[in-house]
Amino acid sequence: MISSRALTLSTEEQLEAQKYLNWAEHLGLSGWSSLTPQTLVPALSDCLLLLSVCEKILPDCVDWSKVNNPASNTFKSLANSGYLLTVCGKMGMPVEGVQGRDIVQSHVRPTLNLLWLLMRQSFIILNGAKNDEEINKLADITDPITPELIASIGVFPGTLGGRTIDGDTDVDTSQFIVGHQD
Repeated sequence: MISSRALTLSTEEQLEAQKYLNWAEHLGLSGWSSLTPQTLVPALSDCLLLLSVCEKILPDCVDWSKVNNPASNTFKSLANSGYLLTVCGKMGMPVEGVQGRDIVQSHVRPTLNLLWLLMRQSFIILNGAKNDEEINKLADITDPITPELIASIGVFPGTLGGRTIDGDTDVDTSQFIVGHQD
């Protein structure tokens, strides 16, 4: 159940939340386009959208029969959060210290931290980034993605997520992460 609650965020948190919304749009995730930085964290509290991110990054990693959809109460959301962390761990994400209850209770910083871990893992799995330097190069892209841009940063020349860039107009003209902060 997507929450319509809006949170008051600092300017830094708004920029960070917008970065994750841009990333989700780039991945083509459904259910994210209507979200704003202020509604992002509450909308993730049932963990359904986060599980859809995992599924997009690593297809078939989510056993949807184990997911409470809809998560009609806090207990079902907590069960989803526990399963989410299990899935994230199986994807190779470092989830030590991430508490599912923080996501369910819409705590801003832990939720944004989890989104960073998911985005980082997507760069590793989908784009072949091998280290933090390459991940940061990907996160810093604010221009339209072109084959020349990809080749110039030297992370994964000629491909994006295993797809050839040349001729793929959706990839060639995509705006990627805006507002990346070190």
